[in-house]
Amino acid sequence: MRVVLLGATAESTGTVSDFIARAGFEDSAPPIETLTVVASTLTDATVHGLRFSPDIDALTMPATEPVAGGAVDELLAYRVDAEWFPMTERTLAAAVLRTRLLNLGYTLAQATAAMAKRFSPDFDILPLSNQAVEAFAIVDSTAWPIHRWLAEGRPAAEEFALSGLDAAQAAPGVLAAIRAADLVLVCTEAMPEFGVEAVVSLPGMKDALEGTRGHVVALAGDRLGDGDRRDEGDHLGDDDHHDHASRHGDHRDRLRQHLGSVTFVDSVAEAVALGEIDRRTSTIWDHA
Repeated sequence: MRVVLLGATAESTGTVSDFIARAGFEDSAPPIETLTVVASTLTDATVHGLRFSPDIDALTMPATEPVAGGAVDELLAYRVDAEWFPMTERTLAAAVLRTRLLNLGYTLAQATAAMAKRFSPDFDILPLSNQAVEAFAIVDSTAWPIHRWLAEGRPAAEEFALSGLDAAQAAPGVLAAIRAADLVLVCTEAMPEFGVEAVVSLPGMKDALEGTRGHVVALAGDRLGDGDRRDEGDHLGDDDHHDHASRHGDHRDRLRQHLGSVTFVDSVAEAVALGEIDRRTSTIWDHA
């Protein structure tokens, strides 16, 4: 089975792990031949002159503890700007190399493929787009970089903006992977304004999703993993349950406005089962 995770973010690491775990089941689950993770680039940022790709880094790098007294602490000590931007020694080093490769004329997809070799993830990684996009929240008529907005507690925003989105295109290989997939899981952890709504707006993306041979699905938990949904439900009161269900419904309705063909599933296991149906059906037609 060929699986694509579209618009994956740092919050998608658990879903990626679930697919990798299922790929190892020989008898109890359909085999996953290829897992292609299309990482969101919609919250990438240029900080200190360096290009950071937080979602690509989170998906490909093992988590590390902060290094006291390292370069990150030294940058903070200067108090020049962007103290709100989260970075580690590892992501700072990645940004240095990524910026060098981009300045040499390599695309983000080429840089990502080369840099991913260091950690050898159990999946293929593609950036959503090679073109630079910057996300902003408009607060008191001022454009805040999205990472500042997140770091400062998500104050009331008048709107959100994605600078560069109108010129962005899907990176090479993304649309082809979607069309050839048996299963496409649209990741919905990010806020819709710089998540699935922006992803679907890229040229050719909606056509690829509607024309793919496989099933297009999304987890039905309003950007929550299976375990989080269960834990949250355990301590909600009756009124909270109603509000919780309402948020879930709003999330589904909003996604369906942009992608009418999506099927909502409750787990990775259910998604894989749908993908296996499509895989067997397409195999029959391929040999007819």
